[in-house]
Amino acid sequence: MVDEPFFPVTARIEYIVFIFLAALVIFNIFLVRLRRTSLGKIGWKRTEFIWLAVASISLLGAVSEARILFAKNQLEGAIDSVRFHYRMVSSYVDVYSNEGAVCRTFVRSEFSPPEKEFKRLQRLYDEVCLWFSDLRKAIPREMAAPLAVLPVAGLPASPKIPDDLRDLREIRQGFIDAVEQYNKRVAAVTSLRRAAERSTIERAFISVIPILLALAFALRFTKVMGEIRLESKPPDRDRPAGH
Repeated sequence: MVDEPFFPVTARIEYIVFIFLAALVIFNIFLVRLRRTSLGKIGWKRTEFIWLAVASISLLGAVSEARILFAKNQLEGAIDSVRFHYRMVSSYVDVYSNEGAVCRTFVRSEFSPPEKEFKRLQRLYDEVCLWFSDLRKAIPREMAAPLAVLPVAGLPASPKIPDDLRDLREIRQGFIDAVEQYNKRVAAVTSLRRAAERSTIERAFISVIPILLALAFALRFTKVMGEIRLESKPPDRDRPAGH
């Protein structure tokens, strides 16, 4: 339990302003005022690489924020899609585990196939019906929380269906396709949830970006002051131009 909110130095504007002003004073003393350590024209040009490199790190925070924004905008719709496809899987099992297209008892008539074939068909339909009944027991009617895939390999094994029973094969494939579509949506939600959170590296960088930017802008301000100072005084013949 947190008694009082905590904000690090990098999240408090007064500290960042203080760091900027302190850096500005220090850089001005050592890079502009002190003759021994002050920079010349080429030296100031080289500082461009430093402050630009430091400032460019802030792009990480911008990219991170953009990714999080887009991920969160898509997340709700992706979860709705998962719910829809889970209902598809559940209703598919409901339909074919109850009396109907699969769970049925054949009645002999003058158009029925020979007895042996008739019994074979009844046995195969009964096996597929029993498979859907087992699936009904294995798959909850309500979607689990947190979201989880339905591994086909972990579900009751499908009976072997001969090639001549195209209807049964299509029904079985329809169930497998429905499960795969559901699993794809679960994977998409998992990916979006991961994208909506900052990684450990991103959090580490973002936590120091305000300080780095303060130092970068202090160096940039100092560069302007240093160049103005160089332009406003006569050239020093004894001083190397690239210092």
